Amino acid sequence: MNNRNFRFSALAASALLLMAPFAMAQEAPPPEAAADAGQQQATSWEALDTDKNGTINKQEATQNPHLTQIFDAADADKDGELTQDEYRAHAANSTPTPPAQTDEN
Repeated sequence: MNNRNFRFSALAASALLLMAPFAMAQEAPPPEAAADAGQQQATSWEALDTDKNGTINKQEATQNPHLTQIFDAADADKDGELTQDEYRAHAANSTPTPPAQTDEN
């Protein structure tokens, strides 16, 4: 009986640890830049918004490879300008792929 409780507790703790990043993500952050061949990239909305109009256009988005990939899908009204609200809505509706699980029985 004690072994069963331990396994259940371990399973529950593992599940909580795996779900914690998703539970804590309440608002989509500005596009993050990944290291790409040692090239410095803009990481904040303000840095990407070079014309300071509050939105990111396709040209501005080229500073961030991830944003370039999702730009068309995230631009909900298809006006060629991505607002922070459009980006957040896209991020909230996009489910990240969890890491592959390995079976260590």
